Amino acid sequence: MVYIKDCIANLTAINSDKSERGLTLLELLIVMLVLGVLTGVALPNLVAQVGKAREVEAKQNLSAIAFAQQAYHFENRTFANTYSETGLTFSSTNYDYSPPISSNSVTISDAIPKNLGNDNYRTYSVGIYYNNGVFSVILCQARDPVTTTQAPNSESGNCSNGGIIIQ
Repeated sequence: MVYIKDCIANLTAINSDKSERGLTLLELLIVMLVLGVLTGVALPNLVAQVGKAREVEAKQNLSAIAFAQQAYHFENRTFANTYSETGLTFSSTNYDYSPPISSNSVTISDAIPKNLGNDNYRTYSVGIYYNNGVFSVILCQARDPVTTTQAPNSESGNCSNGGIIIQ
């Protein structure tokens, strides 16, 4: 019986100790405020990273187009008018790939966001040029997510709409 009384006394002493109490409403509000500020800072950066990942997909696909067009030209002495002629197929939920604009010496392919202006990623365009047995490639990037750009018609030209040559 004495043992039970001692246990009850110990529990009462623990419960009355100020250091063992829970969080107050003010402390919970401060924690919520800090978490809200951190979320507000981190979320826009996360969204921007998603846009960059989608842009990488477009650049990789345009690079594959450039290599396939060069191989096709090597065999046929002209660039392909469709991607299927080169053996390429694309399945993208983020970009549309316009049919190539091709001649014997130049071909241009564009990657245009499906939600142009609504999503935070840019248009890209690749130009592949053949001159005296030498291939050259220009990759253009739109300056912002609401404008389009296109590779120049010659390797000495500039990207349209103020686009930036990135390769």
